[in-house]
Amino acid sequence: MPWNSANTAAHTGAAKPQFRPGAPLAWHDPRPWTYFDGEQAPAAPALRAICSCGWVGPTVHVIDRTRTVEQNEKALRDEWSRHASEAALEPANGVLTELIAMLNRLTVDDPRAALTMAGVLERASRDLQAAAAESARAAGDSWIVVGAALGVSKQAAHERFGKPGGKARMRPGPTPEA
Repeated sequence: MPWNSANTAAHTGAAKPQFRPGAPLAWHDPRPWTYFDGEQAPAAPALRAICSCGWVGPTVHVIDRTRTVEQNEKALRDEWSRHASEAALEPANGVLTELIAMLNRLTVDDPRAALTMAGVLERASRDLQAAAAESARAAGDSWIVVGAALGVSKQAAHERFGKPGGKARMRPGPTPEA
């Protein structure tokens, strides 16, 4: 069954059978990997995660036929989810690159304005991190996942965002005082 995410409408993932190393994976083959059980069709020894955009997961996962479909697909789905999340960030990365270039020019042209904007961005970043951490935890993500997304340890993420009753809210977009 294909995987979809609300944040990644342009990406659909699936587990596909890998019959031998380097063999092509058939995105459009409608049969689920469980079809290739050795009785209905040749047994597939391994699986790879793939995406409708053409991405192929980096890891070949050996099928453990003593486990459930969900257990076999978990690592594949996690791999695809990371890919889909990164793909969802691509448009924002371009905007951020332009903003950073503009602010770098501003540091030379008007250092005080650059400092003001840096302060506004720092406050907005803190608020966004707190709101995103709260949303991630509410969605069931562990402190390990939250910390990894922020590039810090699970302990650091928990210390920063795990205070009881400390519900973070996004403030309206700040406006710099020039």
